[in-house]
Amino acid sequence: MIRGSSATTLVLHVIIAGTLPAFTFFGQIMQPLVIQMSEDPLAEDAATYVLSQLDNGKLAKTSNIKEIEQLVYNAHDAVFYVSHGLEEGIQVGKNIVEWNLLQSFAKQSSSDEHMALACYSGDRDISNSKAWFGFPGLIDARIGADLLLAAYYSLEGDYKIFNHYRQNALQVILQKYILQTQPSIFLRPIEDYPPPPPPPPPDYDFYYEGIYWSSYSVDPSDEVYYDHPSYDHYYATMGVGPANAFSIEKPNMKVDHLDRAIVAFWKAGGVSTVADILLAAGVAIGVTFFGFAPGVLLGAIALILMGLGFVIGWLANVFIQDETGSGWVFYKMADGILWFKIGCLWWILCTEVGAAL
Repeated sequence: MIRGSSATTLVLHVIIAGTLPAFTFFGQIMQPLVIQMSEDPLAEDAATYVLSQLDNGKLAKTSNIKEIEQLVYNAHDAVFYVSHGLEEGIQVGKNIVEWNLLQSFAKQSSSDEHMALACYSGDRDISNSKAWFGFPGLIDARIGADLLLAAYYSLEGDYKIFNHYRQNALQVILQKYILQTQPSIFLRPIEDYPPPPPPPPPDYDFYYEGIYWSSYSVDPSDEVYYDHPSYDHYYATMGVGPANAFSIEKPNMKVDHLDRAIVAFWKAGGVSTVADILLAAGVAIGVTFFGFAPGVLLGAIALILMGLGFVIGWLANVFIQDETGSGWVFYKMADGILWFKIGCLWWILCTEVGAAL
């Protein structure tokens, strides 16, 4: 249950934004709730930043386990747990509380959304119609913050803000894990990070590889949130839209559209691994379309995505869906080399013997 604190405690800093009004009614907490469970400066910075990003959120600083239980029980909006995380539990004051105990509180809560802002907080099923968001291992502070923000706003249905934080997460992953132009930092305040630069514009304008694209073709306040074919054009020419599964096939490019229903099924837990979602998205069929044998490619692609921390929950809830809740998978042949892309992630190089970014 509760044990002494460990010197190997790992820290996760997060930024969360909310939009709901704040009020408490007969002890019931109707606004987003941030619970800071450790009083050290790093947890203090994280919780303060979380609160500053919420509209009229409520901050509770406590290491009393009974108080935490009561706060969670009375919460009706999203609950954010801010502290240090270990595999065996989360730090509460100077003690480590097992994850199972915290989850038992969440299971009985009036809130359906629980954001565990700590390392080793993911892969936990609390059932009882409750959503639990966390991370299965170590998570870079900035990346974890933006992923949770994207998930939160996706649940709120605010796709413009959802996309803002999704793009932030992608940009920082690119900088830290792929280009390695920034170090991964777990213990420094979020204020140390400069804001990520905006994503570069696409290298095409409306029409590319025989396909009509909708991104960046309208007023910025109305634009779609990652490059994909134009719904308007292909509804007019093919009679298809977000509710349909369809493909657009050209000599050097193939684009598969995943209908809203299947993406919603994935988000609800209909697939359990990254490899499963690649199969369900028809990646094997898409690779075969260009004369490549899938073979070890699916496993190699899955390993790349998992190596970057893309567990199934984040793929389904954050990166696959577009502004309509549908999804897209892209294939491009260039100079005899096949490239693959799912949702708003990067292009992955596919060969007969493996895959690489």
